[in-house]
Amino acid sequence: MSLKFPWLSLLSLTASVLILVVGWQMIHGKVHTKTSIQHDSILTPDDAANLPANTLVAVLPQGESSDEHSFVYRLLQLTLIKNGEPSAIGYGNSITNQQASIQRTACSIQPSKQNPTGLKVGL
Repeated sequence: MSLKFPWLSLLSLTASVLILVVGWQMIHGKVHTKTSIQHDSILTPDDAANLPANTLVAVLPQGESSDEHSFVYRLLQLTLIKNGEPSAIGYGNSITNQQASIQRTACSIQPSKQNPTGLKVGL
């Protein structure tokens, strides 16, 4: 089978490759960029214990997309600021499953290995 217009096939192939290369360049940064939590946004059990007694402590579980610009973090931060009471907000030490974290924390309101600060959970 002979092609009448071989340049048309070559042009089509070139356009397809060009579209793939440009598309990859556009999404490459978004695919490989992982948000990371700043060190001062992590609230360890020692940090929570060193806060004044009347400070409300809010510790969010770390997930793969957790950072200081997430909706949940900003909403909680705004709520704590508007409350007017002394408060501290941060992420936990390690990346965990949120549902498992809530269950572990809710099962013991006294300090324990799974809940070192004796945090209470309100859902």
